[in-house]
Amino acid sequence: MTFEDPVAAPVNKLVLSEEAFFFERSLDMLTVIGLDSHFKRFNPVFIKTLGHSPAELLAHPFIDFVHPDDHTATLAEMEKLKAGAPTLYFENRYRTQDGRYLWLAWTASPQLDQGVIYCVARDVTGQKQMESALRASEERWQLALRGSNDGIWDWNVQTNETFFSARWKTMLGFEEEEISNHLDEWKKRVHPEDIAQVIQVIQEHFEQKTPFYISEHRLQCKDGSYKWVLDRGQAIWNEAGEVLRMVGSHTDITERRQLEAALQLANQELEQRVAERTAQLEQVNAALRESEERNQLAMEVARMFTFEWEPNTDAVKRSPQSAAILGLSAISAEHDTGTGYFQRVHPDDRDRFLAELHALTPENSTYKITYRVVRPDGQILTLEESGRALFKGSGQLTRLIGITADVTQRKLLEAELEASRATLHRQLAEIETIYQSAPIGLNVLDPDLRFVRINQKLAEINGFSVEEHIGRTVRELLPDIADTADKLLRPIFVTGEALLNVEIRGETPAQPGVERIWLESFLPLKEGNRVIGINTVCEEITDRKKIEEALRESEDRLRMAIASAELGTWDWNLVTGELKWDIACKAMFGLSSDVEASMEVFFRSLHPDERDRLQEMIQVVLDSSSGGSFDTEYRTIGIEDRVERWLKAKGQAYYDAGGKPLRFSGMVLNITEQKQAEAQKEKLFQQEQTAREAAERANRTKDQFLAILSHELRTPLNPILGWASILQSPNVSAEKLQIGLTTIERNAKQQVQLIEDLLDISRIIRGQLSLSFAAIDLSEPIMAALETVNLAAQAKEIHIEVLLDSSVGQVRGDAGRLQQVIWNLVSNAIKFNFPGGRVTVQLTQIDRYAQIQVSDTGKGIESEFLPHVFELFQQQDSSTTRFYGGLGLGLAIARQIVEAHGGTITAASPGEGKGATFTLQLPLIPTTHSNNFDAFNQPTLNLENRRVIMVDDEPDSLELVKVILEEEGATVYSVSSATAALRLLTQSQFDLLISDIGMPEMDGYTLIRQVRGLPPQFNRDIPAIALTAYAGDTNRRKILIAGFQSHLEKPIEPQNLLDAIASVIIP
Repeated sequence: MTFEDPVAAPVNKLVLSEEAFFFERSLDMLTVIGLDSHFKRFNPVFIKTLGHSPAELLAHPFIDFVHPDDHTATLAEMEKLKAGAPTLYFENRYRTQDGRYLWLAWTASPQLDQGVIYCVARDVTGQKQMESALRASEERWQLALRGSNDGIWDWNVQTNETFFSARWKTMLGFEEEEISNHLDEWKKRVHPEDIAQVIQVIQEHFEQKTPFYISEHRLQCKDGSYKWVLDRGQAIWNEAGEVLRMVGSHTDITERRQLEAALQLANQELEQRVAERTAQLEQVNAALRESEERNQLAMEVARMFTFEWEPNTDAVKRSPQSAAILGLSAISAEHDTGTGYFQRVHPDDRDRFLAELHALTPENSTYKITYRVVRPDGQILTLEESGRALFKGSGQLTRLIGITADVTQRKLLEAELEASRATLHRQLAEIETIYQSAPIGLNVLDPDLRFVRINQKLAEINGFSVEEHIGRTVRELLPDIADTADKLLRPIFVTGEALLNVEIRGETPAQPGVERIWLESFLPLKEGNRVIGINTVCEEITDRKKIEEALRESEDRLRMAIASAELGTWDWNLVTGELKWDIACKAMFGLSSDVEASMEVFFRSLHPDERDRLQEMIQVVLDSSSGGSFDTEYRTIGIEDRVERWLKAKGQAYYDAGGKPLRFSGMVLNITEQKQAEAQKEKLFQQEQTAREAAERANRTKDQFLAILSHELRTPLNPILGWASILQSPNVSAEKLQIGLTTIERNAKQQVQLIEDLLDISRIIRGQLSLSFAAIDLSEPIMAALETVNLAAQAKEIHIEVLLDSSVGQVRGDAGRLQQVIWNLVSNAIKFNFPGGRVTVQLTQIDRYAQIQVSDTGKGIESEFLPHVFELFQQQDSSTTRFYGGLGLGLAIARQIVEAHGGTITAASPGEGKGATFTLQLPLIPTTHSNNFDAFNQPTLNLENRRVIMVDDEPDSLELVKVILEEEGATVYSVSSATAALRLLTQSQFDLLISDIGMPEMDGYTLIRQVRGLPPQFNRDIPAIALTAYAGDTNRRKILIAGFQSHLEKPIEPQNLLDAIASVIIP
């Protein structure tokens, strides 16, 4: 008899119904498997997931549905279950009805008493695919980092939490733990001068005004120095347009060698992040999206792409960045093939590229190669590629994967750097030449006052060789001035302040027993705030001091002479016809001070008996062959007061290179001893006082100029020497090298321009300014000058308006020098203009003159400075805080050049801030030539059988004179030294001597003195002409006193030379 609990039966039934409900409704795959390995039961999700019918599942053991590769592991797990051990987690692959395999994750519990195993499965195929994709993405990320020298950063804009890659940190010299993951770590290292601009660029990108964030700025390193980085990135916005994050990189070209270490650190960090991922699907998806975004951004920024090529199908898969890099459309890139890509490889590189691929084997499966490809648009790229070949077990190549980087810009930079190195070596040699050949003494002293560097000039002053100076102290070499040097120089190492224009007296071994005087400036050489040495500029002024003493004595004698005589001055500008008389001169002609002087007034005031004689004398003086000296006495009758006076006149005429008279100036002395003597003496005394004040101003200007010169020369020397020292380091980065070379080149050009200006002024002062006259159209030098300043104008956005009158005739002048003048005026107009201003250059004809006007809208000229604008060494602002550099020579040089052309140059300005106008007038070439006086009948010159000696150390000058004279029938003996000329003169008779003045060993002055000291039979009285670049009245008088009959200035016109010869050899 069986007893049935009336309560338990309904409860059991209810439990069974609940189990059936959950079994059927579960979202997981549920099944019951017997110990015979056959399915006993399965829920709808199990059937739907695999797609097999219930009958098909029941008809076969479960192992028939398992992937063959998973049989062993699955059966082993089944044996554990049959032994009573539950399965907590197990994965294998099950075949679906359509032949695919799905990854299933199992949890199983055996019920041995029931003879069944309860199993729960979950389809994890999608998760497996995502994990595989993640691994592939990480591999590409790893390749991208290895192929780039960039530091990577990831900025969460919402929280300011920022990921800095290890490479980012090591670029700045920091260890991993020294920089936290916060935006402030970056912001506080941006250079203060760059931060505002960088933030503006970021803001413009956040506002989606630019597709990428790209900025070049400086970051501070751990050691306090700064590195220039190219910072690039791209932001990610949400649907509301809010910025969520920005990922990017920065590049330090100077630290490319640290790429592998930085990428390795980045890879380790990336692997660590992957290892820390959880198995949850949502987290995997988030990690995958983040990795993909970072990968794509890094590849775009670094101009890199990944590829995969299957030789069997010739199919190529590349990352999206490849289309833009290779110049392909999206469709062309998608359907590209390996064969098609090989055809785009540059013909010169194709065989080498294919040979590299053919050489790949299972044992040697990786490669790295640099080659060129030709884009469809013709552009040639240089690519650097790293890849790996995959082989079957039989050794057949199945796939080729890798990463390709566009290194075109890097290769161009490398080529530029190589060229820059050559330029650097050349410029350093030029700088050394300038240093050693400078006409002033230069040296560098260390803190022990030991000579570190010295040029040849200062070595000669001290009386030791350059080598004997190096490493020895001032006290060891120059004990006579050592105490003075200690007193002056030691404080500089403490204060760091320069000491300028100090007079030092003492003796040196170069001239024992002779007290010498030097004018020296000492400038500190600093490293940071510490003075590590002193630059010395030394000029010997011993002779100058003697001259100044002689000048003071001469001034005293002049004051005495002026105090006892009546003098008047005149200046006749023969180009403009303007005649200027001072008050005393007018008084001597019986005129009031407000009467305008003219040549008509002059001749009308002469005594009737004097007019013809004075007219003839003036006509002779205006002929360049006369030498231009004027010395005579004549009578005048005052036009207004009718008083007869005797005047003594002395003057000098001045000519251009072609012998045309330009000016006639001089003085007159009243020798009638009238009552006006006392007033005239007072006037002359006032003039002397003015002259003295002018001399004192000139002396102050000289000191000011030397200070400016020292500053202007040393300012570019400091970065030149500093960068030259830095660039000698073996670890100089490419970017530092580029910056250093650019700095040295810019400052070297600045020094060259300063030296050129100084040389021009030196030539002008010595009367050696060389001009080559020819008929020219002024439009040509104007346009040439404008072309050289165009870039400077564009840099300040200054508009240049050019107004050229094509009807203006030609002028006779030196095109190069006139271009120099125009360039100076226009470059000043740009230099002193405001950004966005205007410069106008106008060419017109005013009467018989061509007029060039350069006007600007710039800072203008103060009225007090305007009269001095063309004076030497004058600058409107010469203070130590001046905004514009320079020596104040340009306009002085321009005036000398213009006046040498017979022209005038003037400046006008309404005032400061209202611009300025410079007006240049040059005489036009007349269609017919006329003179104020009747032309003289020129003597006929016949040089047939005439023997001429020509002496010049310049071969070109010798050849020119020889050709001119031989065409006239002369026999010319050309020699290059005065010694050779003397030898010829003592051996044979000659008719004429033509000699240069400035020559080595023996100059022209010594030569003519020795000739005049020879016996009569050795050509003692030979006619002699000095043909030299030494110009001016002083040089002419010196030459004539030495013994020459005539003086010609270089360059010469053939006719002027023949006229001079005629004047000395024709009676």
